[in-house]
Amino acid sequence: MKQPSSPLPRALEAKVMQVARRLGKPRRVVLKDAIEEYAARHDPEAVMEAMNRVAAVLDTRLDTGLAAASRKVLERTEW
Repeated sequence: MKQPSSPLPRALEAKVMQVARRLGKPRRVVLKDAIEEYAARHDPEAVMEAMNRVAAVLDTRLDTGLAAASRKVLERTEW
């Protein structure tokens, strides 16, 4: 059963078709991928998992000099 398609504004349709041609993918695949990516970017758990993967490969420890400077600033700051 064919699903009804919702019309896109011309400018957006042109962008979709440009991406589809550049990637050599059908329009429907570009739209599917775009929706999946959008949904993933707005899923807090997926975002946190991605951030944790990045943090796992980076040295996230604070530089000792930066830590000392930060401590001095905080000590001089009136709360």
